[in-house]
Amino acid sequence: MATKYSLLKSLTAEQLREIAKMLAEQLPLSMDEISDLVERFKADKLLGKIRDAREHFLAGRVEIEHFSREMILAKVAGYTVSIENLGTADFAYRCDEKCRDWLYQVSKGRYPFCKHYAAVIAQLVYGGLVESSPSAINHFSEPLLSELSGLVETRKREEGAIAPITGRGVETTLACLKDDFLCVSCQNSGVARAKYRSTPDRVFEILVEQAFQLLEFDTIPRTGQHGWDLLILGTLASPPYIAVAEIKTAAGGVY
Repeated sequence: MATKYSLLKSLTAEQLREIAKMLAEQLPLSMDEISDLVERFKADKLLGKIRDAREHFLAGRVEIEHFSREMILAKVAGYTVSIENLGTADFAYRCDEKCRDWLYQVSKGRYPFCKHYAAVIAQLVYGGLVESSPSAINHFSEPLLSELSGLVETRKREEGAIAPITGRGVETTLACLKDDFLCVSCQNSGVARAKYRSTPDRVFEILVEQAFQLLEFDTIPRTGQHGWDLLILGTLASPPYIAVAEIKTAAGGVY
């Protein structure tokens, strides 16, 4: 894999475009299949931008300087973000020119937003200024909102702002666990991507956390790339305790 990756990295952007053209002409895939592949790739990249916003948002490095229906001004770790007409057809946003993602990806139309925009949206939802729905937030589909909601809930748990279990979607969560837990644990990427727009490893971590929440444990997922996956807090036990979970799918599907 490393050799293939190194070889592809040696190609120029123009050469990669030529290869893409050749593959489009010769691959035995229908237009619908190629379209689905491209959309899944773009969705995964946008999920990645929300995850990249975790560090700024959870560390409290997002400041809303002005909020109105017409204009939102914010600072994200020294980067300036301006948003106009959020949730409307006249929506527009701009990130700081220091943001390479904005400069080379968003402004050229390759992706609709950068991680600083995602961090601002998380702060707005966290502060109750914006409703967490596709109609209120431009470029955020349901899978992206689900990832964002998990980020906001993590911040609230860390700050003690979430009350014990009330209003959880128990029936919906149980249905997902019943239908998807075992197949995702066995690396079923089809289900993971079709229903959750993410990788089996990430989806399995989310499902394990939801399972513990239904058992009335409080949970804290990891915020970085390395270390433990989940802290499980037995706050209702006497005495209370903390367990550390390292969550892994079954590589061969035999567990």
